[in-house]
Amino acid sequence: MINIRLRGVLVVAAAVLAAACGRESPTAVGGGLLPGGAVRTFEVILDASQFLRADTTVSGFVRASTTVFEIVAQSFGGSVTAHTLARFVQPGTSITVLDSTGTSRTDTLPHFFAGTVVLQVDTLAVNGTSPVLLRLFRTAEPWDGYSASWTMRVDSGSTHLAWATAGGTVGPMVDTATWTPGADSVVFHVDSATIAAWADTTDAGRGALVAAATAGSRLRFLSIGYNVQAHSSIRKDTVVTQSPGVVGATFIYTPDIPPPPPGTLQIGGVPAWRSFLTFAPDLETRTLACPASLGVSCTFSLQRATVNYAGLLLQPAPAGAWAPEDSVRPSAWISDTSRLVPLSRAPLGIQIGVSSPAYPATLFQGTPTATAMTVPVTSFVAALAGDTARVGAAAGATRTLGILNVPEPGLFGVATFYGRAAGALAPRLRLVVTIASEAQLP
Repeated sequence: MINIRLRGVLVVAAAVLAAACGRESPTAVGGGLLPGGAVRTFEVILDASQFLRADTTVSGFVRASTTVFEIVAQSFGGSVTAHTLARFVQPGTSITVLDSTGTSRTDTLPHFFAGTVVLQVDTLAVNGTSPVLLRLFRTAEPWDGYSASWTMRVDSGSTHLAWATAGGTVGPMVDTATWTPGADSVVFHVDSATIAAWADTTDAGRGALVAAATAGSRLRFLSIGYNVQAHSSIRKDTVVTQSPGVVGATFIYTPDIPPPPPGTLQIGGVPAWRSFLTFAPDLETRTLACPASLGVSCTFSLQRATVNYAGLLLQPAPAGAWAPEDSVRPSAWISDTSRLVPLSRAPLGIQIGVSSPAYPATLFQGTPTATAMTVPVTSFVAALAGDTARVGAAAGATRTLGILNVPEPGLFGVATFYGRAAGALAPRLRLVVTIASEAQLP
């Protein structure tokens, strides 16, 4: 068995170098100081049983109202339906026009006769390859943009009010529009009666609801625009356009995202899932075999090696109707665990690593893929191995990493991957390490 104390070898090498300098000519090239094979750098891949003690998934970190997108869907994957809700800023009560003499004047009696609601489509998302018919309605009940859900229009504090119609109670339909594949926007036309209704701030039920009418569809929007046009009472032939903006927007959906199937973990989604991986308590002292590619039989432990690189390899699993609609970027964070604090409330410490580039949503559709997601965790593993001087703040008592998608409010669907009980598909740990064997030096 080979003793592999790297630091000892380096000290011996320094001593040999000093002695050699006293024997050789200042202009001599000299020979090698270390015998071949004394220092080796190689890659090893550990399976889950060699480095993982536990894994789990919890949710509840994001609300739909805090995401950076909106969703509409109709029986997507045979089950998922979503509606988008929005409330608009009241148009200004006056406009500025030029009269017949070219003088700028304020018109306090404009007539708002038409407008548009514009949905900016996320063209990088997986939106499907078929046209989608969309419908725009006025909402008919008061609703809370922060807490509204598929069944509840207000669900905050001690106030819990259900929709009269699940999915959002609607009044008159305002307009229909069709999204065509590749288009970056959808435009609805708004009449004067709707503009007046949305401008009535005394009506707690004012607002808009967008729904998809095409079965099997799902669309992702990045923003909602609201524009209104007014005739001037000063100059009848003058039309002025305003863009009041949006008070707030959210989306509601059914059913709730289910927990991951047995043997799998997941990240992303709304209300956001995080996965937690706890490393074995004796990982750094375990005896590990060198790879056969070295051509020699040897063993090592992380405690007696230099960890140059460590990466978690996570195998994607099909997510069905909840497959991500956008790219996935898993990241690893120190999780400050405690027996007194559940994981759902455990604070995250520093970020250890993030995958780059992001992984395409197609990895989580259809059948399992051979492509694994890699999350760098070098400083964390180096800290476990005892190299605290090199990793600084990453060193600590915790052995649990939180894996989440970044940005966390960036996915409606979930990225699912196999857990430690999934055999050959379970997480693996890729290591690039350097070891040294104690040797008799010339």
